[in-house]
Amino acid sequence: MKADGSSQSRPRIDLKPLARFVRRVSYCTRIAPWPFRVHLDVTDRCNSRCPTCSKWKTTDPGPELTDDQWRPIFARFRGRVVSRRVVIGGGEPLVRPDILDIIADLKAAGLHVILITNGLRLDEETLDHLEAAGLDNLMVSLNSLRPEVHDATRGVPGGHRRIIDVLPALRDRRFTTTLASIVLRENLEELPGIVDLAERSDLAGVIFQVLVSQEVHHAFGAGQGPVIDDDWFERDPQWIRDGDALDRVVDRLIAMKRAGAPIANPTAQLRWFRTYYRRPRDVTRIPCLAGVTSMCIDPYGRVRLCYCFPPVGDLTAADPIAVWRSREARAVRRAMRRCTLTCRLQNHHF
Repeated sequence: MKADGSSQSRPRIDLKPLARFVRRVSYCTRIAPWPFRVHLDVTDRCNSRCPTCSKWKTTDPGPELTDDQWRPIFARFRGRVVSRRVVIGGGEPLVRPDILDIIADLKAAGLHVILITNGLRLDEETLDHLEAAGLDNLMVSLNSLRPEVHDATRGVPGGHRRIIDVLPALRDRRFTTTLASIVLRENLEELPGIVDLAERSDLAGVIFQVLVSQEVHHAFGAGQGPVIDDDWFERDPQWIRDGDALDRVVDRLIAMKRAGAPIANPTAQLRWFRTYYRRPRDVTRIPCLAGVTSMCIDPYGRVRLCYCFPPVGDLTAADPIAVWRSREARAVRRAMRRCTLTCRLQNHHF
């Protein structure tokens, strides 16, 4: 208790630097006892048409696991994920009619649940249902403060208006909300403004994601792995080519973060943005920690250590930790050390 009788909360300890150190140790020693977090892509289906993604181009990806099939898999994860974090993605998770049951089952397994959405299906009733299911964090994709830019980068008109309209309803929820933005040529100068919007709206913050080849985000049910051209960025119209403007914005974001702005990206990752958009191949000097950090599970129950490598096991037939430690997983981790793809600046790798 303080002298005035009010309660005094303990200072919050930032464990992220320790977690990054442990992941690097796992990378160097090739020992990965448990995944730090799970990325669960519950569907290949999507109601957006983002030019930065190719999932939506697959019209019939195949039958995905039902909630009844997922439930025993989730139960086997209890106490076996270092951070307890499960990030639900897709496609668009909210197109699944059983998404609330999936969230509730993950919570029943003792996991911390984050859901990524394009926002097209968000309204106050949906937020009430997500809250009742026990969601911990909602991550909403917002690429611009300008409707015409956001909607063009999401391929669907009206998306920006839907997100802006629902912002007041996100206050005072039992779950937190984070905005997620891809760093593009068209929205570069707006990035500090998106941080300001999150602060004004009392949201948890903003996380920025670099632009990667649309083939990185491919439909797993299509039966083919991604084929990524080495020079894809030279043809992408949203690739940032103004290095001076990039430097100004990155400097501003770092200054805002140091001043307490809720930017989730580590400062070191923000600095790498400069190199990435100038000389993307240079980022291959960064050790890719995906293979020791995240267990990625596709909508069919197959485990991947990276979206760009083949599956290493099937959770409908095997224990998740057995798959994580399997011979196939070790072989993919060795192959990932030789990988020259530039997608290692993605947030779930860094």
